Amino acid sequence: MMGKLNDRPQGTFYMLDLNTAELSVRKAAAADAASPAELLTQLSHDSDSEVRQAVTDNPNTPTEVLLQLGKEFPDEVVANPIFNIMLLEDLENRFVRLSLARSSTIPESALLQLSDLDDEEILCAIAANSATPLSILEKLVHHPPQLYEEPESSDYDRLFASVAKNPNTSVELLTELVEHGGHVCYAIAENPKRPFIK
Repeated sequence: MMGKLNDRPQGTFYMLDLNTAELSVRKAAAADAASPAELLTQLSHDSDSEVRQAVTDNPNTPTEVLLQLGKEFPDEVVANPIFNIMLLEDLENRFVRLSLARSSTIPESALLQLSDLDDEEILCAIAANSATPLSILEKLVHHPPQLYEEPESSDYDRLFASVAKNPNTSVELLTELVEHGGHVCYAIAENPKRPFIK
């Protein structure tokens, strides 16, 4: 019977029907380092978070899939053995930098270095990271890298909204961010520390 764990040779997953496969089979396929990249890509969209996490841990998972899963499992991406190889090979790699910016396990000094990059997605990842200290959040608001040649006041809304949602953002900084209005104010409203606004 197709889809049963005991029906397959060790280390191989043949034509697996993901719509009918049992959860245990999908988890095993996601964790198996011999699973092909195509199968892991399909499993990265599984409805079960444990399956998606197993895909994130799998060293055979393509980096573009890891990049997407890194939003949900940032610490698992940096723990993946393939990440360490990429880190050693090219610290300038955008995937490496974005993964580090999302991870709660990297040191503050690394987050500080990354906060100087002129990459909005990396800056937003740092701003959203629950491990980012207030000092770096303040730096992102008061002295963000120049992302645009002629910045408009709303150009930094995405970054400021990410800062506004961070639980480490102080009431004082949230109060400053209120003046940006729009999406930033909606983000402030999601923060439990939000100031009372008249």
